[in-house]
Amino acid sequence: HGRQGTLRSPRTRENLTLITDATGEGPSGDDATFTLDELADAATWNTGYTSRALIDSVLERCTGVAEVEAACNTLAAWDRRYNVDSAGAALWRELVSQFDLEATAADDSLADGSTPLWAEAFDPSRPFDTPAGLAPAPADAPDPVITKLTEAVRRLELAGFAADSTLGDVQFALRNGERVGVPGGSWVDGAIAIGSSAQSWTITDPALKSFAEREDVADDSTLTTGDDQNGYLVNYGNSFVLAVEFTKDGPAAKAFLTYSNTEDRTDPNYLEATTRYAAKDWRDVEFREESVAAATTATYRVRG
Repeated sequence: HGRQGTLRSPRTRENLTLITDATGEGPSGDDATFTLDELADAATWNTGYTSRALIDSVLERCTGVAEVEAACNTLAAWDRRYNVDSAGAALWRELVSQFDLEATAADDSLADGSTPLWAEAFDPSRPFDTPAGLAPAPADAPDPVITKLTEAVRRLELAGFAADSTLGDVQFALRNGERVGVPGGSWVDGAIAIGSSAQSWTITDPALKSFAEREDVADDSTLTTGDDQNGYLVNYGNSFVLAVEFTKDGPAAKAFLTYSNTEDRTDPNYLEATTRYAAKDWRDVEFREESVAAATTATYRVRG
């Protein structure tokens, strides 16, 4: 959504890419239509638009450059997902976050010194396809892909992580002081499933301390340090996720409540919803009276 004739976000473009994918390689399969399981897969596909559009060009620029050889190899080996076991996702995020995601090489309004990401400018008649391409390296200055990839490695190391750390090592939720690696991307990544940080939240877990007590590794990064819990502290993003299929016998559905099914931190199931989300272990949603009865674990009667 947004004003007519304006730039669409990387996340919007990734959504469009997945729901229109008719190649057989996307979540909808060979027939380009969605079953319930395929719809659930799409919601947790965990790809991102900026890497989809630009990583091959980045690899062309960094391959063979000695100073970033290890980092370049990490990006080349990355599965291009934002799953907990994806090594390279955090490195990509720290690289791309240093660019201006709305600027192009021909943009003459970058007086603030920011670096354009795109080569081709946004065309309102082609909102799905533009902006496009990686902005070329300047002829009279160092290649920003190389300098910013070097800086991305430095940022991760500053927070105590190797460039090839998995996303689940770097990105986490805190539950009763326990660190739970969680999937998902940010606006920079252009991912459908969001796992990000916000300055305010409604989660009551006392482990989530004020962001005023944490320090960003850089102004354009959400990677933070502090309280012996460095990384991407997730307190914002996917919350209630529901996949529904309407059948001749009624609805069938799967769901996550990512932050917890209970606010009671003494409940043995306090962590369950978050760990199931991290593992993509959907729970069935019960609609029919008999299945609701079979799934009931406790009954409470409220009188007033």
